[in-house]
Amino acid sequence: MEAFKFLDSTGTSVLTGFRWPLPADGSPGPWVEAAGVRPCRAGVHACAADDLAYWIADHLWVVELAGETAPGRHKVAARRGRLIHRIDAWHLGVQGELAADVTWRSRDLALSALRHVGHHGMADRLAACSSGPDLVAVCAEIAGTVGEASAVGTAALLAADCASFAAPHESTGAPYAAACAAGHAATMTGGTAAAYQAAFHAERVRQSRWVAQRLDVAGLPT
Repeated sequence: MEAFKFLDSTGTSVLTGFRWPLPADGSPGPWVEAAGVRPCRAGVHACAADDLAYWIADHLWVVELAGETAPGRHKVAARRGRLIHRIDAWHLGVQGELAADVTWRSRDLALSALRHVGHHGMADRLAACSSGPDLVAVCAEIAGTVGEASAVGTAALLAADCASFAAPHESTGAPYAAACAAGHAATMTGGTAAAYQAAFHAERVRQSRWVAQRLDVAGLPT
């Protein structure tokens, strides 16, 4: 089966430090074989399209998995795997586009929070932001005015975090901050921890599907 694998620029797994043998001359890379198959503990790990956002790193690869497989939470483990090809559109633009998408979605959540409690002037200022630096500055001012520990202040700071992470070479953090913003929004009117987790996961799935659609890889497992 084919799935996805995020690696750094050298072909190294961010979590395990394993450096994958890269394909050469347009052919798949050499097979990598694990001693066992146990998600999070042993095996060659990859993910399906709906889980892409949970594993974001700077380079995205299509991998082939073979032998015994075992599903895990947001992942699949297999006995064997090899890199097929790198999806260059990810690091050449789509990664940054995703960071921008989640930044402005988080800004909109903060806008809704401000308007819900009657801070319409602050909301108008936030709505007028047209760049990441502007967004960071205005959100910091809002949080300082309403209190950083308040629900509205937290929403503003999460939007600022997204904008800060969306800067070049840091855009892997923006989708996570946006998922936190979605979870926070779900609890602002008395939602439970379960509501937070459901909204967090829903945003991660939305991000994953956004990436899959943008990269035109919907034909791979979802």
